[in-house]
Formats: sequence, C-alpha cells, structure tokens
Amino acid sequence: MDKKDIYLAKKKILKCLTEDVKHGRKTSKAIFDKKEGWQVYNGTNLEMVMDKVVLGLYLAMMDSEK
Repeated sequence: MDKKDIYLAKKKILKCLTEDVKHGRKTSKAIFDKKEGWQVYNGTNLEMVMDKVVLGLYLAMMDSEK
C-alpha cells in the first residue's frame, strides 16, 4: 500500500461516513454531518462506524483496480 492508496482509502471512508453512498442497488446512509462532524443519528455506535470503514475500503479497492 503506497501513499496514493492510503489517500484514496481515507477519501472513500470519509465519504461513506459523511455522505449517502450508492453501491449496487443499495444506498448507505451517512452517519456523520459532513460540515460539522456530529453524528446524524442518536445512538451511532462503533459497529455502524466500522461498517462504513469496511465499505470505504471496498470502494477504494474497486477504484484502484480500474
């Protein structure tokens, strides 16, 4: 993994955390406010965050294979 890959992964993870992201037929809803960084839903937990991290890494991997 080089710096370019790390930057891409970070960008995709942040996007998954702060924006609604369409992937396939599903849409993953943002769990943090993009501007302020606050949680969008009361009760946001670590599992929700980790799901977004995994999705971001998956999207980064798919982009890097193109």
